[in-house]
Amino acid sequence: MKIIIAAILVFFSLSYFIGISPFPWTSFSQDLLWFLGLILCITLFYKKNVNFPKLLFPLFIICLVPFAQYLFGQIYYFSTAFFSFLFLFGLLASVIYGYNSIQIAEKEKVIKYTAYFFILVGFGSSVFAIAQWLQISHPYILNLSHNRPYANLGQPNQLATLLMLSICSILFLYEYQRSKNILLILLLPFEVLALVLTQSRTTWIVLFILFLIFIIKKNHFEKKSTVYIALILVFSYVFIFIFNTEISEYLNLLKPISIEERLNGGLGRIEIWKHMFYASMQKPWLGYGWFQTTIAQLEGVVLFKNEGNLTSAHNIMIDLVLWVGIPFAVLIIGYGLYLIKLVFLSIQGLPQLYLFMMVACILIHAQLEYPLYYSYFLFPLGFFIGILLIDCNCKYFLLNEKFKHIIFLISICFYALIFKQYDQWLSDLGYASGMENTGKSKHKKSILFSQFSDRADFIVARIDQNYTRSEFEFFEYYVKTQPTEYNLYKMAQIFYFNEDMNRANYYLEVHNSLYNKKALFNDLSKINTNQGIGISSLFEKNSSKPNLNMK
Repeated sequence: MKIIIAAILVFFSLSYFIGISPFPWTSFSQDLLWFLGLILCITLFYKKNVNFPKLLFPLFIICLVPFAQYLFGQIYYFSTAFFSFLFLFGLLASVIYGYNSIQIAEKEKVIKYTAYFFILVGFGSSVFAIAQWLQISHPYILNLSHNRPYANLGQPNQLATLLMLSICSILFLYEYQRSKNILLILLLPFEVLALVLTQSRTTWIVLFILFLIFIIKKNHFEKKSTVYIALILVFSYVFIFIFNTEISEYLNLLKPISIEERLNGGLGRIEIWKHMFYASMQKPWLGYGWFQTTIAQLEGVVLFKNEGNLTSAHNIMIDLVLWVGIPFAVLIIGYGLYLIKLVFLSIQGLPQLYLFMMVACILIHAQLEYPLYYSYFLFPLGFFIGILLIDCNCKYFLLNEKFKHIIFLISICFYALIFKQYDQWLSDLGYASGMENTGKSKHKKSILFSQFSDRADFIVARIDQNYTRSEFEFFEYYVKTQPTEYNLYKMAQIFYFNEDMNRANYYLEVHNSLYNKKALFNDLSKINTNQGIGISSLFEKNSSKPNLNMK
């Protein structure tokens, strides 16, 4: 069992360092490692009782929503419904693992090793981020593409949240076992420096909320030195943040974004939320389908300032409203708030308080961005909640041993199938990009990656060819789910050459509005034979999440 646990922890930790994968699913390797770890976790409970809290029945129902939306035509691609289900079911499994972790070890021991895990990945990531800041090049460290380090996570705010989890873990172990973990304090300067370098505004809100939690639950902290250390960290963070520019100039390093820009640069979120509110009012009852924020964005796109294709509303609650409509979203959000209230009121000691702070770090970030689109935040969140539910005296029932075997076998089969088919589709998409506008395609249809099939067909589709009504519908739905700059412009050209000027003008307006372009209607008549740059946009992915519409 120890070997299996070690392997699981290695897979999980590698996900934070392995870096991004090729387009279009740039978190493929990270997600693959987490799902492999979840599958191996099943073996830990071989011939052990696995209890399913009845409180999780609503979460199981939520897992089935994407399939229901697919059956009723609200979700077009089976791949969207299937992968949405996988990530929701992975969240459910994570909660169950956390709840049943006491079958493997004592609860306090599980929490302690969870803290060690996040200290390890947090410190490693902070070293990577500092190396990027110092402009140290290494094959295993991602090159810095802008002036905010992100380690190998590819996104500064993601790194900031990971570092907050790590810092909370260090302070917890210092308070909980001071004599054994005092040396961990030496890691804090590295992590605080890396946290400052991310220049994450989300961190400011997280620190404020954690301070409020501390005020409410301060009776669980016995050592004054822990509070003093936390205050020193905050003051150090503020000092370095204020003088970050001067420090970088003195050391002749990459110039960071100025404080004024960071303070005034958050208005884009408000514009996004205004746009998404407008979109939600167009379909308030049933929404646009799970993980189909891109479709919602096209509603009223010419009325708002846009910054490109969004697959998230940068707020998980707004996303839920867009996906399932206001009534069902209110039920889901209410259920989530009930769980949070339940675990908060059940906090009995420092270990539980530590886990709740970890939950808070992730959920606060989810109100401003999209960390829950990533397996390396989504599944730990479920695990934390599962452990916290242990003290809630939930009613439960026992899972059948045969059921565990069936889940394990099905998981292994689908895992292998996804790995094989995705690898094949990378080759097919590469072939398709080389056959752009030729009408020649060699790929086979795939149920699991149905959107990839349409992606390849759209790449090779000739702009100046006549198409049937059904082919137009097929093209349009693909473009609505993936409204990249290339896709929108090509769709406008296809309609132009098929003499549907109204639709051509519509997609040109959407293209110009979404990407702040000034393309003219007459430009649609020009067929660019060298569209290498345009083709790359088909594989573009906002560094937030996979472009596969899956979570």
